[in-house]
Amino acid sequence: MLVSIFKLRPFNECDINDPFFDSLRADYHPDFNNWFEKKSESNEQAYVYLDGGIQAFLYIKDVDDEEVPDALPKAPRIKIGTLKISEDSRGQRIGEGAIGIALWKWQQSNLNEIYITAFKKHDRLIAILESFGFVYAGKKRATGENVYVKDKRKLQYADAKRSFPYINPDFKRGKYIPINDDFHDRLFQYSELKGVRRSDDDATAASNGISKVFIATPFSYIDYRPGDVALIYRRHTGDGVRRYKSAVTSFCTIMKQTPVKQNDRHVKTMSDYMSIVGNKSVYSPDELKNIYKNSYHKNIIIIEMAYNGYFGAGKNVNYDTLETGGLFNRHPYEVVLTRDDVLRVLRMGGKGEQDIDINKSRAC
Repeated sequence: MLVSIFKLRPFNECDINDPFFDSLRADYHPDFNNWFEKKSESNEQAYVYLDGGIQAFLYIKDVDDEEVPDALPKAPRIKIGTLKISEDSRGQRIGEGAIGIALWKWQQSNLNEIYITAFKKHDRLIAILESFGFVYAGKKRATGENVYVKDKRKLQYADAKRSFPYINPDFKRGKYIPINDDFHDRLFQYSELKGVRRSDDDATAASNGISKVFIATPFSYIDYRPGDVALIYRRHTGDGVRRYKSAVTSFCTIMKQTPVKQNDRHVKTMSDYMSIVGNKSVYSPDELKNIYKNSYHKNIIIIEMAYNGYFGAGKNVNYDTLETGGLFNRHPYEVVLTRDDVLRVLRMGGKGEQDIDINKSRAC
């Protein structure tokens, strides 16, 4: 799997003496250094987020018939062996991005469960885990850590983050969300296009995270409902024939639509608007305020969504293909797709049954 900001690096390319690892050394003394050196010697890799220095470290592995005493019975499962986020990166939503990478890997496995252990003091990490549907399974007596597990057989589809990365198999309809290329590329870091080079330097809290906010300024009412599958349509604004360069790159689940301004009248205060958007959009605080105050915008709608997946460079589905296939014949905001229509687009983008059907992505 392509990782845009988190880079897959060998352990032996990471400095074990980096102060970033000090808290892990303290938590797992005296075993941490020995463990790290063994991973280095066996050429194992981890996802590393670099911004000047190491800001996050994520190690994932498959475990074969492992038992977690006092918590989980013996079974094959995915283990998040190490997940640490630097205190300096607080507010950048790197932890949410790391969990997203781990869950995408879990999705591609045929294993039912993924788990992680965490000390009780790591309350922010635990809060993120719980928001993604991990549940407490017991305490690992040997270390005193809590054990959290997520099971494909027990997903809670009422909350799109808790069921992430899976879309609800019973979803009813789909919608397009049109986003100009520049904003798209900053918001959806993993949604790459063939021949388009992007810089990791453009990373923001919004691009790091899995939950996203899009701010729509339509001329008339739009209708996005919780549970809708949103196909992210990247509108090409540069040179070339837009028919072939504008394309669906990604798919999300709508979590909420919130009107901020309707028919030229604000229905949310500036404070409420800024609070809802938070750090989940690509706009700076000043840009957000300008959108709110701009008299040209008759309507302002906040659309919150979970970033379920992306097609990848060379697999995106362009407008010509969609229009020819009868899937795109009106303004993007106005198109309503049936469940079968959405599944057609996902398959056009190279997504197989394992990505679409939860029953095809787990052990029986």
